[in-house]
Amino acid sequence: TDYYDFTIKGYHYGLVRYLVKTEMAFRDNIIECIKYVKTIKNENEYLSIKVDGVIQKYRQSDIVWITSEKHYLVFYIKNGTDDSWSCSEIKARIRFEDISESLSSSFLRVHQRNIINMDYIDEFTAYFIVIYIGHQTKKNVSMTVRNKKELQKKYYSYKGSLL
Repeated sequence: TDYYDFTIKGYHYGLVRYLVKTEMAFRDNIIECIKYVKTIKNENEYLSIKVDGVIQKYRQSDIVWITSEKHYLVFYIKNGTDDSWSCSEIKARIRFEDISESLSSSFLRVHQRNIINMDYIDEFTAYFIVIYIGHQTKKNVSMTVRNKKELQKKYYSYKGSLL
């Protein structure tokens, strides 16, 4: 808005932040607001996985990569802080189809046996998608090469929707 008059009324509608269009920092403030809302959304999205007979909940924003290995799915889960993190592996005897509907829009199936969290993509190469699996550690993940352009389109669309 251009007016401060609506500030109090706006909070009755679940307002996250109040922005005034005429302020010089409007663009920076709106980008910060979008990132904040995304953080809140991601913190509330969990995936329940049954591991060794016990159901465990993981924040979807911490799931970096899911791959299939024989009759198991291997989940690479982020551990640590932003400055120093790595992935731990969790194996569960389930199928992609059993979890795919529960995954947030940040996940992309890039191959018959690989689903990645697009927040961890570093780059696309000719045959792989390079993802971060640690603070400064990267991994080449197989993708379906014939679908590379479609995968890139989904990735850029996802990244664009964050801004």
